[in-house]
Amino acid sequence: MLESIAEVLKSIIGSLAVTLVLLTVVYLIFWKLLSKKIAKKRIQLSNRVGWHQLSFEIKNTIISLLAAGVFTGGILYLSNRGYTKLYTNFGKYGWLYEVLIVFVLLLWSDTTFYWIHRWLHTKRMYKYIHAVHHESLDTSPYTSNSFHFLEPIFLTLAIAPLFFIFPISAAALGVTQVIGTVNNIKSHLGYEFFPAWFRKYWLFNNLVTSTHHNLHHTQYNGNYGLMIRFWDKFCGTELKDTDKVFDEIQQRKKVTITNNTHHRKLVISNIVHETVDVTSLYFEPTDAAFYNYYAGQYLDVLVEIDSHKYRRSFSLSSSPGQDKFLRITGKRHGIVTNWFADKAKIGDQIEALLPVGDFRLHNENSGNHLFVAGGSGITPLYAMIKTLLHQDNASKISLLYATKSADAIIFKDDLDTLQSQFPTRFNVSYFISGVNRLSQPDIEAVVNQWKDLSCYICGPVELKDSVKRYLADAGLPKEKLFTEDYADGYVSLLSALTR
Repeated sequence: MLESIAEVLKSIIGSLAVTLVLLTVVYLIFWKLLSKKIAKKRIQLSNRVGWHQLSFEIKNTIISLLAAGVFTGGILYLSNRGYTKLYTNFGKYGWLYEVLIVFVLLLWSDTTFYWIHRWLHTKRMYKYIHAVHHESLDTSPYTSNSFHFLEPIFLTLAIAPLFFIFPISAAALGVTQVIGTVNNIKSHLGYEFFPAWFRKYWLFNNLVTSTHHNLHHTQYNGNYGLMIRFWDKFCGTELKDTDKVFDEIQQRKKVTITNNTHHRKLVISNIVHETVDVTSLYFEPTDAAFYNYYAGQYLDVLVEIDSHKYRRSFSLSSSPGQDKFLRITGKRHGIVTNWFADKAKIGDQIEALLPVGDFRLHNENSGNHLFVAGGSGITPLYAMIKTLLHQDNASKISLLYATKSADAIIFKDDLDTLQSQFPTRFNVSYFISGVNRLSQPDIEAVVNQWKDLSCYICGPVELKDSVKRYLADAGLPKEKLFTEDYADGYVSLLSALTR
């Protein structure tokens, strides 16, 4: 028994060492040695992968691999005692069987991963477990194994029953593991190496590309697939920009990668309490790079509170080109936003990366615009509306803004001023819970009036889901719909239970 345990421990340590060496070699090749030559293949042009992220990923890689190794070691121990159907005699049932069992393992892995992944994106599971992985908004090879220690256990549990049902050779299991490892690193590489011609053929076009999964890290609620796109397409969870972004990368001629790996200091220049529970912080940075952003994008901030640093993301509610300041607006929700409201003072410093984000105005969609906001979801939409009104004279805008009460309307004075300033181009309608709830006829009235329009939605999940259904019923094409998805940062389950 002691010999079996020793073999298992040796296997765990060996697997950990091999994985770390492999990830390091891949990182050094693509992110260091070849980075300039392959720059146009870089998916995100704002590089946020600095030492802070890499050290975080390496730490979690070690923890998750050890957790997976211990659990897998238990299965190997059972196998050595004859409780599983794993065997070492390759070809025992013929080579066709070996090929078939690899196919079954890959198909089952892809299916279980998709559904477990979606489960991990539910509200309770996400912030306590999966948010660890999504701390990496920009991905690197190390991201591929940077998980909460429970995730690999869940995934192994989903595969384990097959070891007790089907005869599976060690070779077939090894081939499956190699394919899975290569696929996982590819999906998190941060570069797109699949050629443009892949999109022309059904088989290749249904593979999960690096772009496909990279968008999952920036937009959260979509592109859950592991190796093939079947489940995302079948369940309607594939992000609509997946093919568009892939094609854009293929067409690049020359790019500039922005170094966004370190947080820069921002000094609070003003504080405004927009409502009872919503506060805006203003900044006037001397670093001009902060002003190079699109309306709708966000700031990744680092705030030190009581000697602890907290990383959060906040949409910019300021308008590029119109405002000579940066502004983030947050509703009381936790430690950081409570600090905004109660303790922050003019002159205090926070740190931030340069603005980034996929949720922004699209120049090709000028003309008529419908904006639907729920609660604090108005923050990026206000920036978009103000920018459009001042920079696109042909635009016409309708804003449908739903809040829980009249005194919870954020930027009401500013919105009313814009409506007075642009009476023929901007109209805002307020919807108050229990008084005049936003409903399908309200959406249909705007869609039927303008026919050709683009729609931007930001707010609670329930609001977004309802509005998307209303818009689909009204016939709005998916490519004209843009939504912003927020996600909670990681919360330690242990600390939550001991509060």
